[in-house]
Amino acid sequence: DSARRESTTLDVGGKKYAKLYFIVGQGHANWKENEAVAKRIHEELEKMIPGLSKGILTKGTKHGHGEYNQSLSKGSVLVEVGGVDNTLEENYRTIDALATVIAKLVKESGEPGAV
Repeated sequence: DSARRESTTLDVGGKKYAKLYFIVGQGHANWKENEAVAKRIHEELEKMIPGLSKGILTKGTKHGHGEYNQSLSKGSVLVEVGGVDNTLEENYRTIDALATVIAKLVKESGEPGAV
């Protein structure tokens, strides 16, 4: 994200996190399925660390190709982590939280690779 630190950083109890953003391309037939996956991850992140996710941005072909290789695999989502001012430590905290949520959703689904 090219946004500056004040809009890409979240402070939780003195620990700083890089906010993340889910990007879903609408330039292919199965984009709604990918959006549903992004929504599930976003909602779980909001329960775990409110404000960590900036939400979901959908992009159609007016904003480029609108695909981001998300047509290649079911449930594909592009995740932007942090911005130009975030530190690696802030990004790592965010990635740890994201990995925890994805692991939880996969475990709940009962299917390897499914969210």
